[in-house]
Amino acid sequence: RKVLIKNQSFLGAYTIWEPNAFDGRDAAFVGTSLSDNTGRFIPYWTRGDANRIRVEPLTGYDISGTGDWYLVPRATKKEIALAPLIYPVGGKNVTMASFIVPILENDKFYGVVGVDAPISFVQQLLDKIDLYNGKTNAVLLTGDGTLISVRNRPELSNQSATQVFPNFDNLKGDIETGKTFTKTSSDGKNLQVFSPIEIGNTGKYWS
Repeated sequence: RKVLIKNQSFLGAYTIWEPNAFDGRDAAFVGTSLSDNTGRFIPYWTRGDANRIRVEPLTGYDISGTGDWYLVPRATKKEIALAPLIYPVGGKNVTMASFIVPILENDKFYGVVGVDAPISFVQQLLDKIDLYNGKTNAVLLTGDGTLISVRNRPELSNQSATQVFPNFDNLKGDIETGKTFTKTSSDGKNLQVFSPIEIGNTGKYWS
């Protein structure tokens, strides 16, 4: 809760712990505001209307794909960043980026902590880019080929990078390793310039 108070741009902050890993008292907290029917410590603090902060239990954490924000760091014991994610907050679906760090002691996994930030501002930034008399496009994409934002085309968020770069397979290696590079588009009509964005200590790059 204090993390949200001190960081006004964050939409949510959360932690999830393995069964009985927090204090060994899961059975006492079944169905409470900080848990679900498992009793695990899984609070998700979110910022709602009028900047009011509320708590609800995390959901979908055990479902592959939906729960990758938890399942991936549990399997790899490494930080991850996921975007774009669509997650229900206060009864509404919100598009966000999530930044997650595993809780480890002596290489044993106990859970994760994470923060969520809405990424609508990224679309707004890209829409404002106006270079070379409007002939320049701007795209933010992940290393695995997911579009985060495309200038003036918000409907492409969370779509495959091949929607913009049909030759993405030829670009993926350089993007994933964090290179700055240029290419000619597959139709030969455009120059493509790629610049890496390093995401925390994840070892991953966006471009």
